[in-house]
Amino acid sequence: MPERCINLGGLHLCRRCSLLWPITYLLLALQALLSSSGSSPMDLALPLLLAPPLGEYVLVALDRLHYSARRVWLFTPLAGMALARLLYRHMVSPWDAWAWSILATGAVVALWVTWHQHKKKVRLELPPQLSHPLLQGHDSSPTEKRSYHSSENQSESEKLSS
Repeated sequence: MPERCINLGGLHLCRRCSLLWPITYLLLALQALLSSSGSSPMDLALPLLLAPPLGEYVLVALDRLHYSARRVWLFTPLAGMALARLLYRHMVSPWDAWAWSILATGAVVALWVTWHQHKKKVRLELPPQLSHPLLQGHDSSPTEKRSYHSSENQSESEKLSS
């Protein structure tokens, strides 16, 4: 989607990625240069740093919120800081339970959003012959409902008797 990209000399680059990865790698390098320890009091704030960007992504993906480049520029640095810290913790201790639990939570949320979008897409792309009010998740109007006693469904003997 063009509105989600920035144009750099004819090259379209994802707005979120253009900010996320430079921040992540810069902070990751700083942590490595400063030889910071594997754990820090800031680590308890990692879920709080990830909640706004992840929540914004989910709401936009589910069409509950319109895409806004301003929000992307606002929330993506938070995700970059958290991702840099998670990657550093992983480099120091590959089986760090805290880092893996945060990553697993984010992965579950992303998979749920993907499944929900796919389910909605499949529902919208039904061919007309398969399109039925029950498959679309709403009832048909009373005028569309047919009675089992309509003239089309009556047998010939019932038509003669009426």
